[in-house]
Amino acid sequence: MPTEYFNSDMEIGEYWAYRPRTTGPFHEARVLAIGTKRPPRVRIELVDETWEGDRRWVSPARLEVRWPELEEYKAADDAYVALKNASTASSLEHETAHNVFRLIDEEIAVLSWQGAWGVTHISDMGRLVAFTGVSEAVLRSHPASVQTESSLDVPWPITEQIIIATARRYPEPLFRHIREEELKIQLESVTGWTVPAWASRSGQEYQTTGTEALQRYEERIRPGLDLLRDWMGKDIEAHHRSLVEAQEELSRVGSIALRAIGALRRLRSTQTAGAYLEELQDPVPAGRLSGYGATPIEQEIATQWAPRYRWFEVDDAGEPIPREPDVDWNATNSIDGREAADRLGIDSAALYKLARSGRLPGQKRGRVWRFLPEDVVAYAVTIHKTPKPPNR
Repeated sequence: MPTEYFNSDMEIGEYWAYRPRTTGPFHEARVLAIGTKRPPRVRIELVDETWEGDRRWVSPARLEVRWPELEEYKAADDAYVALKNASTASSLEHETAHNVFRLIDEEIAVLSWQGAWGVTHISDMGRLVAFTGVSEAVLRSHPASVQTESSLDVPWPITEQIIIATARRYPEPLFRHIREEELKIQLESVTGWTVPAWASRSGQEYQTTGTEALQRYEERIRPGLDLLRDWMGKDIEAHHRSLVEAQEELSRVGSIALRAIGALRRLRSTQTAGAYLEELQDPVPAGRLSGYGATPIEQEIATQWAPRYRWFEVDDAGEPIPREPDVDWNATNSIDGREAADRLGIDSAALYKLARSGRLPGQKRGRVWRFLPEDVVAYAVTIHKTPKPPNR
């Protein structure tokens, strides 16, 4: 039912369209009285002669629109029925789509609900075209789409095109989500999965076994991750993994270089160490890895990864200080110290000791430490290689 029709301003003597059930024909009815008790009731008289002056108290929800506006209302109602019939997304597709739509500003478009899974409510067509690269002609192409004065509702076939375009343009956050889930199941397959109180039938928190956690992952989580991979495309996934491997290799080589520079300083070869340190601070030129010109992956490393991934800073004495790559610690997926400690099952003092030592990557923003969930899970996996049996 279109939301613009609402009978809160109903008055005695008006004629409204009465429908006894959610579906079915409308009947003309005159408002005789408006009840003052709860639940709210309206006394009507059915106008058509076949009703023989039938009068009854009914719920205001059954009076959907003023009688003179019925045809316009039915046309809009029929349009939304067609939109619903064209939206054939499964529950898995609809739920997984939320992971992609988190990348899209809600002022641009949202994954909506119009009686069916997979409907997208587009509020800013121009910005959506710019963000996804999907043309306006494509976004407006489906005959079941519903246009209003300020928005456009599109069915699942168009929603899926929006999802695929977004996933292929901005794969990094989705890969991070996939990686975090994979790391979590590595831990939970050994320690089990903690079922929160709100999700348990007993109303109390409890711990499952590792086998139960694996079964839950295979049945409820892995299908969604596989669907995300399909939306991103196998070529994008392979390309991304190559970039990650190259980034890790750059980090490893940088760490070795820093240790070598430190050794030179201790041997009092400060001039040589200083020269190497200065050279190490330069971004990696495309083509340096192969020596035969830049491959597409090396080009990506040079233009995106290497400038962002600096292995060190220099202290007042000129000594290199290893550090983590730049991260948007204000992003919504970062967590505070309390949540990180809770996930690891340790107290705050132990957590901050890990952070200060560099064993757990994080950053202090003012007086508050921030951590990435996947870093917390990755550390948890390393310390639970031989865990204690889970408490039941």
